[in-house]
Amino acid sequence: MAHKFDPKKMHKLDSAERRRLPPKETLLKLGLREGDAVADIGAGIGFFSFAAAEIVGKAGHVAAFDISPEMIDELKVRIEKAKTQNVSAILSKEYSFPAEKGTFDFALMANVLHEAQDRALFLKEAAALLKAGGKLAIIEWKKNTLTALVGPPLGERLTEAEVLALLIELNFADISAIDLSSNHFALTAVKSH
Repeated sequence: MAHKFDPKKMHKLDSAERRRLPPKETLLKLGLREGDAVADIGAGIGFFSFAAAEIVGKAGHVAAFDISPEMIDELKVRIEKAKTQNVSAILSKEYSFPAEKGTFDFALMANVLHEAQDRALFLKEAAALLKAGGKLAIIEWKKNTLTALVGPPLGERLTEAEVLALLIELNFADISAIDLSSNHFALTAVKSH
């Protein structure tokens, strides 16, 4: 069974170490645009959600999905505290996101794909949220010994090639690889139909 992040460690989701991957700059690099409707899948406490809300502006919206009630509760507190109007915290199931299919311009999975037991199904359900031509962005931990001191154990991580193979299997188009940091890589892909 795939290891899930422990909600008791949620403080690690907004640490100085994690900020080495600056959320706003990262999202801009991945192609998020003003006015986009965003599905932040595995949003946790909103590390990327708030930066996404800033980028998409009043014309856009961020649906922040997570399977942990504790994470969703914390995210709701942070939304209220920040008085953010365009982020919704939504409790989901691992392979089921309570939102209308085909309505999002952009879907983000940041450091969550490696946690899914059935990764192909997880990606398929995420893709269902996207409009035709919508963009999926996947951020994952690099699988090398240099990054082993932070993040999940090396044995649980995915290689860029493994993520690429899943995207090809699911008929994504325009797949691009982006080297984000010494610890992270990203792949972006477009939903072709």
